[in-house]
Amino acid sequence: MAADLKTLIRLHEWKVDERRRILGKHLKTLQALENNLVKLEDELKSEQAAALASPTEGGMYYGAYADRVVERRAQINEFMRQTNEQIGAARSMLNKAYRELKKFEIADDVRQKKAVAEEARKEQIMLDDLGVQGFMSKKR
Repeated sequence: MAADLKTLIRLHEWKVDERRRILGKHLKTLQALENNLVKLEDELKSEQAAALASPTEGGMYYGAYADRVVERRAQINEFMRQTNEQIGAARSMLNKAYRELKKFEIADDVRQKKAVAEEARKEQIMLDDLGVQGFMSKKR
């Protein structure tokens, strides 16, 4: 039975690790989206500076560019919202997997403590019997 618990513990450890990897993947995706948003804002500032430096040529193209930036920003924000939802779900799944793992670890720990206590009890009984036999042999 103890081997069964060890197997279940290993299985649940694997599940927890898998859930961590999934959460990590979502967190990396969110970080990449945040980086894209920062890069887009930097690019926008650069284009604004170029449009100010050359108002005749830059002014013609800047309007379409700004519209596209607004669309890209909205897309990135929507992807970030979806990714945040996925992160929430992944954290929930990780939490559930971790709680399951802890149940089996605690059960195994309790079982091991009971086995140690039982072994100590048997040893004490044996020592008590030896003490009684020694006492009886001295009494004769």
